[in-house]
Amino acid sequence: MEKVIKKEEPKKEELVKVRIPIDPLNPKDLEVIVGINEKYAKVIRGIDQEVSIPVYEQLKNAGLV
Repeated sequence: MEKVIKKEEPKKEELVKVRIPIDPLNPKDLEVIVGINEKYAKVIRGIDQEVSIPVYEQLKNAGLV
């Protein structure tokens, strides 16, 4: 008898669209780096981007969105 192994598709993360405003006191600071469990996301200020829910939560807790 032969075992059939099904490969599961990777789970797709739910994404949220965010826009972090440009800081008027430091307009050259255009990147925000968010790190969660050794995974990092770079969010560019002033443009709409899609980020995962955990990244959104970190940005929200920091008062950026």
